[in-house]
Amino acid sequence: MNQPRPSYHRFLPPLLVIALYVSALAFTNAHYMADSGGYVVSILAYAGVEEYVAENPVVADYRSENSYWDFGHLLWRPLGLLLYSVFTPVSSLVVGPDPGYNARILLMWVNYLAGLLSAVLLYALIDRLTGRRWLGVLVSVLFIFSNGFLNFAQGASSYVAGLACVVVALYLLLKDKGRPSSLAAIGAGLACTAAVSVWALYILVVPGIILAPLVLFGPGGTVKASIVRASASFVIASAIAFGVVMAAAGVNTPSEVLEFIAASSHGIHTSGLARMVFGFPRSFIHMGNDGILFKRFLLNDPFNPVSAMDLVRLSLWKLALFYLASAAVVIGLLVSRSWRMLVWLAIAALPLLLFAIKFDGGAIERYIPIYPAIFIALAWVLNDPKLPRLLKIVPVVFFGFAVLVNATVMARAVLNRQKQTTETRISAVIPQLNLNSWVVTSHLQDDLVNFQISFPFEPVNYRSYHIYPLLVLNSDQIQTWREEFAQRMLEAWDKGGDAWISTRMFHPKPEASWNWVEGDDPRVRWEHLHAFFTQFDTGPVAGGADGFVRLEKSEKNRQLLNAARSRAGSH
Repeated sequence: MNQPRPSYHRFLPPLLVIALYVSALAFTNAHYMADSGGYVVSILAYAGVEEYVAENPVVADYRSENSYWDFGHLLWRPLGLLLYSVFTPVSSLVVGPDPGYNARILLMWVNYLAGLLSAVLLYALIDRLTGRRWLGVLVSVLFIFSNGFLNFAQGASSYVAGLACVVVALYLLLKDKGRPSSLAAIGAGLACTAAVSVWALYILVVPGIILAPLVLFGPGGTVKASIVRASASFVIASAIAFGVVMAAAGVNTPSEVLEFIAASSHGIHTSGLARMVFGFPRSFIHMGNDGILFKRFLLNDPFNPVSAMDLVRLSLWKLALFYLASAAVVIGLLVSRSWRMLVWLAIAALPLLLFAIKFDGGAIERYIPIYPAIFIALAWVLNDPKLPRLLKIVPVVFFGFAVLVNATVMARAVLNRQKQTTETRISAVIPQLNLNSWVVTSHLQDDLVNFQISFPFEPVNYRSYHIYPLLVLNSDQIQTWREEFAQRMLEAWDKGGDAWISTRMFHPKPEASWNWVEGDDPRVRWEHLHAFFTQFDTGPVAGGADGFVRLEKSEKNRQLLNAARSRAGSH
């Protein structure tokens, strides 16, 4: 006679998921915080914290009121402002009185909790759908250690907050296996609105979420009524949210609406199938500078050439293993005749993948909205006892290897060692700066830019130093980089500041470690930077061979800058 299991067995798997999530965050750290700093500045600018904003012109585009109201992240900044206004007395106990630290840590806490909710509900949903708790634990662990999730669950961007809303919606619609209640359906629609309100890209997965019970379980029961209720609550709530925000932002006419939507692209124009093909795997497994290697190979970079054998040896095997794992999941669904799951996976994932081809498909956060569908489909395949073992082993091997890679790369000890070189580079010039000084790097991909953005709590970053990335590749800014540089430097001089230029731009060719890819943006070449800066008078150097040189306030330099600035009207 089988003895009933003790009740604690029921709680052990979710508690293990929670423990693993907390451990992952304790021993790792984000390696890339994306636009976190911009959110903080725009929140504090809107809040009227003038002293902080004045000291942080590094992201000047985020300082105006217009940047606070953003179609792409509709309610993320207002949420940050609300948290800052209410909970600063609590957060200041952890990070001190600095307004920027408080605004940032509060948004990070939101993501910590959102990540925990995502992991636990994904476990619970897989348990409900398959009846196998330990399968739910396994897939949840693979989910937790995926590159995009583990990174952005520890940042101040809105991606994981939106992901939690999506998982909530799916759980409400699927937990009763095709018989969601009226309240659950309405709640799912509201959760979808919340996801879209913090990151508009989630709109691409909303149809897949709302249709999930119909596609997976058929039209029986209350499914049709639930879809209507979920759709209605989503449309009504979204119309209210976006309508109120656009009214607050002064967006009233159809043309202003289109401009409001277009502004959320921030002038970025990267596209192409190749970026998506390489970017999709990077969202799951950390590939370091592999994206740069691929670009150098595809663009035949003359300065730092990469051969096909280099790609195979250094990173192509990761790419191949990812797509083998993806193929194994799809084939597994076909072989098992789980056509409903395959159709739902297509509905949930294809719109976003097609969008990634058209816009910035190399970004690792681009694919976070389809994580739930991918990991649920993985669990579906692993749960089928009739499938050949190979179709299960391949995806488990890939995701298992991704866990090891991501945990190692994002380990706090590893990141601390990597930061030392960059910290040494900037430390030499910091004593020479004042609040109106600029540290000029070649482009946004310079390692110093990410160091300041992604590690704001480092002691060296506590003091404000203003980095000016000269080039934002594949954006409208490339058209006027000389004029913008001239304008900004002349303004700095007028305010008593100065400019320290990276000595890298005085080299006739870039080194491989500088993250420059010749041809990444065909409108600008390294020789343009070299020719532009070698014409100026320069002063002392801080930081040695890979340091910074001061732009002298000479009459010759003023004439050169004025001449460059005067060309702005010709564009």
